[in-house]
Amino acid sequence: MKRKLIFTVLTLILLSGSFFHDTSAEQPVSIKAVLFFSPSCPVCHVVMEEILPPLSNQYGDQLEIVGIDVSIPAGQELYRATVSAFSVPGDRLGVPTIVIGNSVLVGRYEIEDQLPQLIKSGLAANGIDWPANRRKTSKKEK
Repeated sequence: MKRKLIFTVLTLILLSGSFFHDTSAEQPVSIKAVLFFSPSCPVCHVVMEEILPPLSNQYGDQLEIVGIDVSIPAGQELYRATVSAFSVPGDRLGVPTIVIGNSVLVGRYEIEDQLPQLIKSGLAANGIDWPANRRKTSKKEK
């Protein structure tokens, strides 16, 4: 059975503010990653149609990739919050971007070159859960 990649916008999760959460008590048994993309981005389509499907076929249910469409406001807001939380420098902004564990891969070549090894090493280390919440609490929120 071929596993289909999920390319959706998680508006409810964005609105609840709980997408990136700490699940240290859970024991991940798979690789979980987030792909930020734009439907009008030809490089994003190369990643979604040529690079990710073979990985999805190879790892099946062990690989979960959720896509976030940055061309809509909720997706753009989540992308901005993510690059801020991971301190992605301005010269590395853009799509496609994959966040896997503590790694942020930007562009086709980083994804193509580094994602397979991150998946392999992540599975050997008992999986990679969704990216942890790196949101900094301001003094007003305390």
